[in-house]
Amino acid sequence: MEASPFRDLSLGRFSVSSVEQLFLIGGIAVAVGAYTYFRRVMMTVGDGLMPLSPLAAFVVVVSHSLVLFIFSSTALESLLAGWVLPTIPLLPVSRTQAVIGSVLGIGQLQGFKGVHQIRWGVLVGIASGWITTPLIAAVIGFVLLLVVQNVFGQEVYFSEIAAVTSPG
Repeated sequence: MEASPFRDLSLGRFSVSSVEQLFLIGGIAVAVGAYTYFRRVMMTVGDGLMPLSPLAAFVVVVSHSLVLFIFSSTALESLLAGWVLPTIPLLPVSRTQAVIGSVLGIGQLQGFKGVHQIRWGVLVGIASGWITTPLIAAVIGFVLLLVVQNVFGQEVYFSEIAAVTSPG
């Protein structure tokens, strides 16, 4: 069962599936967000949270890239499983949380001086965004589901009940 509200488009030899249309819309949304807020976010993380030297900023980028690679690498998971080692769970990891964690790690590495340089008010603001954003998205999603289902008469939720049959 496919969750896309779009139908596949076909214009001659050019065709776009409904899933590809959703990816396109998501990509456009990410691009608009990056274009409109990227500089502000970059300045908040790179200077507002804690002043970073160019070398420290490089370490942040490399460490967050490694974290994203480790938690999304099926090849690494297969390698560890082949060596009969515990595998790392493949999880969606937030890029922003990995970067913030890297900045905080650099602050802790610098000892008391580094921890003192962290602007805790900025960190609290960022963390509150991490908490409130999913909650607000859940409320908006619930309201939109009700509107689409009750106002437009579209079936959005499919209830599947497993039929249990007795042998014989």
